[in-house]
Amino acid sequence: MNFVVCICAPFNQEAVREYLATISDKKTTAKDVYNACSGGKKPNCEMCILHKLGEMVDEHNRKIDPQPG
Repeated sequence: MNFVVCICAPFNQEAVREYLATISDKKTTAKDVYNACSGGKKPNCEMCILHKLGEMVDEHNRKIDPQPG
């Protein structure tokens, strides 16, 4: 399924996956992904960063460097 990740600057999981695929060998932050997927908008409530978007970025970063820290 392709759920909406952010309702403030509407973008979905597919947009996040596509962006993460473009930086597949680099770690990133939820705020950087938000910026890319929202067209440069600043986060409003940041609930997506704390929840689904943050989870997706954490998973991406663990694939690159499975060691914490």
